[in-house]
Amino acid sequence: MASKTDDLEEALQQHLELRRELAAEVVKASKPRRITGWGVLYWVGLVLIPVLILCGVGLAFRYIVSTE
Repeated sequence: MASKTDDLEEALQQHLELRRELAAEVVKASKPRRITGWGVLYWVGLVLIPVLILCGVGLAFRYIVSTE
């Protein structure tokens, strides 16, 4: 009988340890991420480069099509 109780206690301890690890992972994953200066520059560049390319293409097309 003592063997079954010890096995149960050991299983419960393992379960408790797994729950603690899972809780730590959840806390780590739910931390808000901060955007650094380089991250902001990356996203601004990612947006501005296509816009500048499209503006350049539009200006070139306007120049070619213009009749003056």
